[in-house]
Amino acid sequence: MWSISILEPLLAVHFTGQFVPMLATEWKLAPDRSYLDLTLRKGVKFHDGTDFNAEACKWNLDRWIAERGGRNPQMKSAEILDPYKVRLHLNYYTNYLFATLGSQGGFQVSPTAYQKNGREWARWNPVGTGPFKFVKYERDVKLTAVRFNDYWQKGKPYLDGMEYVVLSDPMTSQMAFRAGKLHVTSFVGGKQAADLKAAGFKYTAEPPEVRAVHLMLASSNNPKSPLADKRVRQAISYAINRKVYCDALGYGWIAPTNQIAPSGSPAYLPELKDLYPYNPEKAKELLKEAGYPNGFKTKLIVAPRWADPRDMKVAIQADLAKIGINVELEFPEEGKMQEYRFGKSGWGEGLIFHEWANWPLITGQISFYWNHNPDQFFDLKWPDGLWEQAQKALKTTNVEKAEMQKFTRMIFDDVTVIPVYELTKVIFSGNGVHDTNILNFGFFADWTPADAWLEPSARTKD
Repeated sequence: MWSISILEPLLAVHFTGQFVPMLATEWKLAPDRSYLDLTLRKGVKFHDGTDFNAEACKWNLDRWIAERGGRNPQMKSAEILDPYKVRLHLNYYTNYLFATLGSQGGFQVSPTAYQKNGREWARWNPVGTGPFKFVKYERDVKLTAVRFNDYWQKGKPYLDGMEYVVLSDPMTSQMAFRAGKLHVTSFVGGKQAADLKAAGFKYTAEPPEVRAVHLMLASSNNPKSPLADKRVRQAISYAINRKVYCDALGYGWIAPTNQIAPSGSPAYLPELKDLYPYNPEKAKELLKEAGYPNGFKTKLIVAPRWADPRDMKVAIQADLAKIGINVELEFPEEGKMQEYRFGKSGWGEGLIFHEWANWPLITGQISFYWNHNPDQFFDLKWPDGLWEQAQKALKTTNVEKAEMQKFTRMIFDDVTVIPVYELTKVIFSGNGVHDTNILNFGFFADWTPADAWLEPSARTKD
């Protein structure tokens, strides 16, 4: 979330799916989709006084291509057309290109600062065009930034500075917020969010278009695993009492689901809503058909997310035990979770409970999770034809609802993953805090720090 205060992208993505000009004011895709022309904003300076222009933009795009080309190979090269116009040549086109330019692939850093001080220095000392200048980062404590007086939006920002405080526990965050030591607290746990809402604090909830679906990924690519059998995955889906979990543990912020698309997405299929109801007897029948009348042992690996209730994983464990599936719960640290997710040895056997992030441009989700055939979740087996359908959906110039829904249906029919619920992220603001626009953009970390302002009474307490 701090990035957008210091570093700005070429464009931003609103939660409605519309693109908003930032450092690029216009863009035009070639008729044959071989390049994208970007018209750049004039009168913009980096924090070190370097001019933002086509030369700086080309340098940033070239650096992204060189460092991330293997994972995002659609960008080929950048060409300067005039001092404020850049042509981005493409190896191929996908509509995820615009989401890339609205996030890390479009962030602009000062070439002067980078070349003078080196890559490692630049990682910890960002020099961008944003409304605030980086001052200091204290690892696991806070990041400090101050007002950039030469910001391109004249008269902004309204604030003199920003502090991003790192708090590892939701209860600690809530207590600091209640004590007036924080202006905004973000992504608190469900119980804490319910308490703050009941106390009358102002909040913003994530719209249904971009909610994350929390689901389980089975080691279906492992032929020795019972989870490779579709009937077993179906049995697990029937065994999960989603509504009871959400009612008891969600505190109004989570809702049951059985498909990969959130309820507000164009990829959502309403006709699937009531399929896979809680039915443990049906689950037992499916296990018997699959050759596991007495069940089996497996594990459930839970990705570390402190806004996500652990009690729900224990409830899932109990429900699966009722049909004979004995589950060992594992709560790995982030480093180990990254091994399971990106390591080619995968996780071997069992289920991973994970947040499946969504974007307003739903093909962003396809590109991130499914478009690399694969580069993550190696123990997850794709259904036949999914790769081809993903490519078809990504090649359209506009997001086509029918193609998105076909993708959702293929995953649902194969029970490729087992969705459990969709989570509404929520942020709370103190009295006197205005115009942050947090959660109004397609990427949860985007907001409008230049527009944010405080009433005099809203100063934080020491």
